[in-house]
Amino acid sequence: MIQKISKVLSNDYMFSIAAKIFVILSGVIYSSLFSRYFGPTLRGESAVIINFVSLASVFLGFGMYQTYPIFRKEKKEFPIYFTSNMITVFIAYLAVSIFIIVNFDISTNIKIAALITPLTILIKQINYVVLIERPKKRNINSILIGLTDIIIVIFFIVLFKSNYFFMISFLIVKEILHLIISLVNLEISIFKLKPQFKGIPRFFKFGIIPMITVSLMTINYRVDILMLNGVVLSSSIGIYAIGVNLAELIWLVPNALKDILLSKLTKGSKDSEVAYVIRHSLFFAIISLVGISAFGKYIILILYGTEFLESYNITIIMQIGIIGMIFYKMIYAYNIANGYRVNSLIMLSFAATSNIILNYVMIPIYGIYGAAISSVVSYNMCGIAFLIYFHYKSNIAYKEILFITKKDLKILFDKIR
Repeated sequence: MIQKISKVLSNDYMFSIAAKIFVILSGVIYSSLFSRYFGPTLRGESAVIINFVSLASVFLGFGMYQTYPIFRKEKKEFPIYFTSNMITVFIAYLAVSIFIIVNFDISTNIKIAALITPLTILIKQINYVVLIERPKKRNINSILIGLTDIIIVIFFIVLFKSNYFFMISFLIVKEILHLIISLVNLEISIFKLKPQFKGIPRFFKFGIIPMITVSLMTINYRVDILMLNGVVLSSSIGIYAIGVNLAELIWLVPNALKDILLSKLTKGSKDSEVAYVIRHSLFFAIISLVGISAFGKYIILILYGTEFLESYNITIIMQIGIIGMIFYKMIYAYNIANGYRVNSLIMLSFAATSNIILNYVMIPIYGIYGAAISSVVSYNMCGIAFLIYFHYKSNIAYKEILFITKKDLKILFDKIR
């Protein structure tokens, strides 16, 4: 039995899937504890802060981490060189954030987002280095972070009564611990990391288009909650966030495969590898969709309570669009590895613009349901555009991209056995 498990986990894709399953399960437990502890209103407030951080960290990160695959062959000690430059960026942003917090009269949510953003930027840079250099370490990192989140929220539940202060304290403590875990998994002595500035202008120059691209991607994912803020109650945003999170469980396997795919493409894998990963991702995603549709209401009731039961309606709507985004996830990794940055930029610009316009029209009329419908339309437009593009670029038939074969299933079951 142990030998079979070891054989399965020795394959990068299978290990990544196993790790993602663990991460998702721990994430569901964490989300349940967090949501029950803080309730719909504070859950909504935290969602707004997290989405502000998500967008700000993408804009201010300037896509520098995405230049890593381009320059990694130039220096033997490039991981140290790159990380040292990113530490300089972190120090600069932290100083600016503190200045803003002290000197500007802005909402507390924005102040907390400003404080967390530099940490998030550095974590993204480090995790990307780990992903490229040691994909399995990245998955171990995700497992540790998932366990840490559960431990922290239990600590807060036991010691403190929930309120806004402890909610923002929790978010800050969690991000600091994530940074520590990421630094440990980087496997570089902290004594070798010294703030450097030399590489930053170059990383910025090559990262600006990826930054715009990822910003558009993040807008496509996160703009709904930000546009809901101030239009609907915070409790409704909390309900919406849980519904979206549950729907995103469909991405469990695709996200796992995407991480390994990027590493392999960076090291020279062919277009057929992308088609292979897409059709497997679709297969597992459809299985997940059926499972979540059948049991999602009971999952929400058990994990989150009756306060969040309306989240199930959001989940059902969002699932339709989340399937479409699988094409985007895989083909975007293909574009990064092959330097097709402008192509991704054009397609994402169209999707993000559509998302903003649809949300602007739909949210005032239909509230959280309008946001869900807008996301579904935008996600599918984006996914279909990337699918057509990849078919044209690779000349691989649609059926080879979309439909899993008997041979695929046989190989898959052989690996499991």
